Amino acid sequence: MKDNYIIFGNGFIAGHYAAYLLSKGRKVTVAYRTSLNPMIPEKVQCKISEHIEDLKIMLSNLKPNFIILTHGVSFIPNTEKDLEKSMASNLLAPLKVLEAIYLLKKSNPQYKIPKKILTFGSAAEYGDSKGKPLSEKLPPHPSSLYGLSKNWLYQVAQYYTNLGLPCVHLRQFNAIGAKQNPFFAVSSFCRQIALMEKKKQEL
Repeated sequence: MKDNYIIFGNGFIAGHYAAYLLSKGRKVTVAYRTSLNPMIPEKVQCKISEHIEDLKIMLSNLKPNFIILTHGVSFIPNTEKDLEKSMASNLLAPLKVLEAIYLLKKSNPQYKIPKKILTFGSAAEYGDSKGKPLSEKLPPHPSSLYGLSKNWLYQVAQYYTNLGLPCVHLRQFNAIGAKQNPFFAVSSFCRQIALMEKKKQEL
C-alpha cells in the first residue's frame, strides 16, 4: 500500500514537497484554503474548509499516513501588515488540523493516527543570536512577530505531542529554490540576473 500524504498549504514549500513525493509514486493531496497554485498539478489539490468538523471528515476519508503542515505567511514584513491573517495562517490553521486529529483519536480509539505530523517553524524563533552559532539547545527568544507566531506553533506541537500525536517541529532557515516568489532576496537576485542575461534589464 502506498504511503498517503496530506500537505496542508499550497505555497512554495508545499509545491516542492508535492513534486518530490509524486515523483516517488506516493499518494499526495495538497489541501488549500484560498486559491489553486498553478505550479502544482490541479488534480492533487483540494480546497478545504477551516471548520474542525469538516477537517475531521476529510481526515477520516483520506486516512493519511503522513501530514505536512506548511501553512504560513512566510514573507516576514507581511506578518506585521495584517496580523489577523498572519496569525490565522501561521498558528490557527495548523492548530485546527492537530485538534481535528486529536478529536478523532479521542472519539474513536480505533482511529489510526498518522505516523508523523510535521509542523513548520522557523529559525526566527531563536531571535537575535548576537553573533553566536545557533543550536537547538538555545532557548527560543523571538525578536519579530513572525518568530513569535512560529514559536507559539512549536508550543502547540508540544501540547499535542503530550496528548499522543507524533509531531515533529522543523525550525528551518531560508528556503530557496525554483519558482520562489521574487519578493525574497535570493529569488529576487536570480530573477534580476536572468532578466539581465535576456537583456530585459540593465546592469
